[in-house]
Formats: sequence, structure tokens, C-alpha cells
Amino acid sequence: MKAIFVFWALISLSGDRIYLTDGKEYLGKLLKIGDDSVFFAVGDSTMSFPLEDVASIDFKKNREGDEWKSAGDITDSLLLWALSGDLSDFQGAGYVNLHRLRRIVIGRDTSIVFKLRRIVRITGERGKDFANRSFLFFPEREKVSLDFARAVLPDSRVVSIRDNAIEDVSVISRPALYDSARRRKFAIPGAEIGSILDYSYTIRRERVTPDRPLYFDLSLGDREPFIRDVVEVEIPVGFRILHREEGLEGPDSTLRGNSILFRWIVTDHRGFSREPLMPPPAYLLPRLTIGISASFEEIAARYRELIEDSSEVPEEFTERFEGIADRDSLLVEVYTWVARNIKTVPLTADRFSIVPFSPEAVLENSFGTPLDKSFLLYCVLKKLGYHADFVLVPDRSRGGLIEEVPSLSQFKTALVLLGDSLYLYPAEADADMGYVDPRFQGVKGLSLRGELVRIPFLGGRKAEDSFYLKVRFDSDGGAKVELREEAKGRQALELRGLRVLSPEERKKRVEERIGKLFPSSELQNFRLLNLDDLSEPVVLEAEFSLGDFYRELGNYIFFRLPGLNYSAKEVALEKKRFPIYVEEGGSVSHRYEIEIPEGYEVKYFPKSANYESPLQRYSVVVRAKGGKIFFEDSAERLPGLFDRSSYRDFKYVVGKMSDASKSWIVLRRTDNLKYKGCLLYTSPSPRDLSTSRMPSSA
Repeated sequence: MKAIFVFWALISLSGDRIYLTDGKEYLGKLLKIGDDSVFFAVGDSTMSFPLEDVASIDFKKNREGDEWKSAGDITDSLLLWALSGDLSDFQGAGYVNLHRLRRIVIGRDTSIVFKLRRIVRITGERGKDFANRSFLFFPEREKVSLDFARAVLPDSRVVSIRDNAIEDVSVISRPALYDSARRRKFAIPGAEIGSILDYSYTIRRERVTPDRPLYFDLSLGDREPFIRDVVEVEIPVGFRILHREEGLEGPDSTLRGNSILFRWIVTDHRGFSREPLMPPPAYLLPRLTIGISASFEEIAARYRELIEDSSEVPEEFTERFEGIADRDSLLVEVYTWVARNIKTVPLTADRFSIVPFSPEAVLENSFGTPLDKSFLLYCVLKKLGYHADFVLVPDRSRGGLIEEVPSLSQFKTALVLLGDSLYLYPAEADADMGYVDPRFQGVKGLSLRGELVRIPFLGGRKAEDSFYLKVRFDSDGGAKVELREEAKGRQALELRGLRVLSPEERKKRVEERIGKLFPSSELQNFRLLNLDDLSEPVVLEAEFSLGDFYRELGNYIFFRLPGLNYSAKEVALEKKRFPIYVEEGGSVSHRYEIEIPEGYEVKYFPKSANYESPLQRYSVVVRAKGGKIFFEDSAERLPGLFDRSSYRDFKYVVGKMSDASKSWIVLRRTDNLKYKGCLLYTSPSPRDLSTSRMPSSA
């Protein structure tokens, strides 16, 4: 223990704090650690503590307010204002945001100082999680400081953060080449219901760089209520910024000597509660975007300069594809190689860099960010003579592209555009060729030509999960099922992930999948096709038995279609407060061929129908022919942002889909034979049928 104390003593700053095993603590200065005692200065006194009575010692710099022990010691006017507020109107909130100030100071040398202060009161149990905070920074270009973090407890005591509650962690530590961003995590002490938490931090950047220009995209308000939220931007006179407001008024501006101060403010923002299919916060909160004057054409030209010296592809790499004459086959081979052989580092540009590593560096290291992999694919295809373009894209979940404030910092990654319509995104090793992460669908992107292009949504048949089932009745209330599933898009991605598993683990995962889709099933055998071919849908063929499939009641058999698992939970609300946000579109279809048992005929099956709403379509066709029932349906969910006025029609269609899952098919006996050993009861009278309850499940 002594050795540890000596080490810390060497790096100590003013404001040491000693913690004793009996719970007492003292703020002062460490003087000496002896063989069996610790000597500590507290004010004008020197105290000694037996070494075994010392729990720990913190060595930290003095932070504003560290000397405050109770509310009566507080001298900060803003914190005193927060303590005096009446929050009786805010019921049901986890916490109430009393005040937030984000202040951005821009120097003539393009240095930037960003300072945040936030004060909240914990009002509910879930609000206690607010105490765990963090922020992102880049040590190579930024200096940070946690100015203070403290709590005023309900009993008026003031507690300040200890240094052992502060930690800097890598956003990603391996591979080391990408270890550039840090996240400072800190836990504010004293997070009790009724406590006020108050913290501030500062990030200083010496200058902006071409790959990370001046740009801020800020939301005002929060899911929880906000009393006051303020953004201030101070710029030198003659310096020009662009700004765009959404959901808030333009700024007040004040001349202060050689600077101009812009100020935006939101007051009394009541927050919002969660509901199904609600948009991300970027679509619901007031939003402020700030950047410098530029055009997308200028940005594209600047970006071409940044990457032009690092776009060469090693000759020995392209030589591996010699001999593949068919251009389509060559494209599949190149795409698959990049997707599969370059390990993806899960970092977007805002967590690392918008400028990709060169193809040579990526190939040498065998890993890269999604941006790096797209750039490698783009450069290789260009060298092989394909007409390819490189398209930078923003994140749709963060609001998409802000055209009024052009900036390279808006973009998170890039896609490769082949021809006029095929977008390639090789980030996922097991995704279909042509599959794009839903965050980057339906947005405008910037091509290297300097043009804004619209990235399409990948819905419909490009993201379809198709099921083909043959069902034969068994003698024990069950059925024998033959299944063929053809999966594209998200479902194909999940199934291809099974390729790396052992046969035993793969079987287990397939059993879990079949069991989830078809409860009470028992897998007999299966096979997976096209796991290695990214240009074809993944196919799962399986045979399984299905227990508890049908019920007999007199001369009647009742059953529901297995695997038709539509639910109306997402439309449980009578009305929606917010627009409807569908992140990823797609479709699912079912085709059933059900053998009617000998001696039975169809008494009832659901009617064919077609239902449509702006974001959900559903069609169903049912017919009986040649001793079989044929059922076909198709459900398509369209991606995008839809006005809440669409909710009523959407709710109706989803309700009809749910009804289809619950609908019974009824067979009636036509003779007095037994069917495969099943006892068939005498036919009930019409009165008996009208009063009999249908089985609760099938």
C-alpha cells in the first residue's frame, strides 16, 4: 500500500483528499507517508493516521466549488437560482433540466473553445441514471477539462466528484491504428431523488482542419422537461458563419468589442414520452446547425484533393482477379473479397476521420472502417474499368443532410455508386451485394463530382423474406411441415452469420429460429444454401413436425396457419402524438399448400382481400382446389417519415394483418371414417356449434 501512495504522491496536485476506513474524509495536502503512518495537512493543522486506517487518497486539482460543504456555502448565482425553483408542475419526469448553456468561442486563428454547463434536478427513480455522463474528444487535436461535477443533496449537503470517478476510455482500442478518439466518462456523486446535479466541461481545439471543419449540429431540449436551454456562439467581427434553425427562432446578436455574440434560447420545453415507431430525437427536438460559408461543390473539390494522393491500388492485388472475363461475375468476386477479407472497424467518420486510409494501407492491415472499405472498393472498381462513383452520406437517424449549412463534417461514411442505381456498401461481411445500412438509405449524399444525389430506400423485393410451406396433417393433433425460406436484406444478413459456426452450433441456431417462428416445432433436418454467395438470397430448407397444430370438435377440425405471426402491439395507441418513423423497409410473404385430410372438406377459410395505407400494404389470397388449401399473402412496410395523419389507415391495415394470424380455418367431416387413428366425434347440432367455444390456440 505504501508504494502505491508514494507513486500517487509524486503526481499529486493541490487539493488532496484522504478517505478513512471509518467513513471519514479530509481535504488538505499529503505531507508524508511513513512506515506505519500517513501525515496530512488540514488547514493549519497536521494530522497523522495509522496506515491501516487509510482507505484511499485522491490527488486532484481544485475544482470550482470543491470547498462547498452545504447549500449555505454556495456562491454561484446560477446554482442558487436552480435551488430556488418550484418543480411541482413536473409530474412523472425522471429529471427536470433546469439550465443548459453551450458556449462556442471561435478565434480568428480558427481555434474553437466549446464549453457546456448543465444543471438538473432528479425527480424520479429513472432519473438517477443521469449521473453517468460522458463526452467525446480527440486528444491529438483537443484539450479537455472537467471543470466541476457536483450534487446538492436533499438535505442541503454538497458533494463533489472524486478523481477515481473520472475515466478516459478509448472509443475503440484495437486495431491501434484507429485508436484516436477518447470518451471521458464520469459519475456525478449524490444522485438521489431530489438532488440537483451540476457539471461543466470544456473542450479546446487549436484550429480546424480540412478533414474536420467547424461544424456543430445541436439539439435543444430533451426527452425530459427543460426550463432553459441556451446556445451562445462568439465570433470575431468580420468572421462569417452559416446557421440553420428548425423549431426555434433565429438568434439575438450583440456586439462585444471585437466580437459578435449570437444567442439562441428555448424555454419551458415539456419533453416527450416514448411511443412505438416514433422518430429519433433529431426529428422531434428544436435543432440548430452551425458551420462556415461554403458550397457542396467546393467541399467535393476539397475532398478530391484530400484523397487523390492515396487512391492507388497495388498491382498485385488486381492481378488476383485476372481470368474472370464475365463482368458481372468479376463484380461479385471483387465485392465479396472486400466485404469478407477486410475486417470492419465499427467507426463512422465522426468517431475517427472522414478521410479514408489508402487502399494499400487497408490491404496491408486487413481491416478498415466502413469508409475505408468503400474507398478500397471504389478504387479497385475504377482500376478494373467500372463506371463507379464515391458518394459521401449522412446519417438519416440524425436528421439527414442539412443543405443550408454545407460541411464535410455532416457525412458519416460513403457508398459506391455503380452505374446509375446500384449502391454498394461492403461494411457487412454477410450482407447481400447491394444492401445498405438503413441509416444511409433515403438521404441525400455528396458525390465526388460535387452533385447531391438521392440514395434510394431498399424496400420491397430487395428486402423480402419469403416462406413456402407444405403442411400435412398428422395423427396426434400435429402436422408435418416442409419449409423453404428465401431471405434478402436484413434477414439474409442474420442467416449468413451462421456460416462461421460449427455444424452443432449452426443446428442449434436453426432450431431456435424455427422454434421462434413455429412454436411447438421439432426440427428433423435442414440445409442452408448461398451462405457464401452475396449475389443470391439465402435459402433455408427445413423439415419439422409441429405439435398442437389442430383441434377436433365433433365433425370439425379447427386450425390456424402456422408461422403467420403478425401482431397489433405497435398500433395499440388510439392516437399518435408524433409522426411515424420507419427505419428500414421490407416485405414478408407466405405461400402455404395444406393437404386436406381424406374425408374432410373446407367449411370456412379467410376471404381474399387487399389493404393499403401510406406505409403498410397487405394482401391475402385464399382458395381450395384439388384436396388442398392454398394461402398466399404479402406484407410490405415502406420506410421513411410519415405524417401522423397516416396512423388511422396504418392501424387498420396492421389490425387486419393481426386478424389474419388469428383466423381459423375450419374443416368438416364428410363421412364416418376415422382419420389416421384420430377419433372423430358425432356432429354437433347447430345449437351446439353456436354455443361451443373455439379453441384458444392452435
